[in-house]
Amino acid sequence: MQTVFTAEFMQENCGCYKEENGKLESMVLKGRKEITYIDIIECKIPLKDKYWFFCKKVFTKEQNQQIAIEIAECVLPIYEEKYPDNKAPREVIEAAKLYLTGHISLEKLLTARRAAYAAAAYAAYAAYAAYAAYAAYAAADAYKTKLTNILTNFIESLSEII
Repeated sequence: MQTVFTAEFMQENCGCYKEENGKLESMVLKGRKEITYIDIIECKIPLKDKYWFFCKKVFTKEQNQQIAIEIAECVLPIYEEKYPDNKAPREVIEAAKLYLTGHISLEKLLTARRAAYAAAAYAAYAAYAAYAAYAAYAAADAYKTKLTNILTNFIESLSEII
């Protein structure tokens, strides 16, 4: 996985920041020709924009699926505290993990997903993890640290593979 980014790469892949006068330069690049993923994680842009950058411009589809599962697990306690008897979200997260490792079929994953949708579509499935994570982040500063750590650890684990 790419862990060092040129100023040119950032200019081409920074989304809304390239259109806002000097924002990319002042908040991220700061006169550097290259920056690392740590520079991006430690800069002052909102956490949701950091996730957008990595998920849309750096991670593969499989890596996005893996991090979505990690985020869903992070915010799962919020859901389970409100709905302690509903195990569908936890079950679909487990099914997603099994599917990614080839231990269950797509049909079994979809069955688990349908059960979770029936219970609570907005929080149950990993595809909604980013929204749930952002809601959690907005609700408590503790989640900002948790979600930043998830992103950092995930990138570091990918970097070790290379």
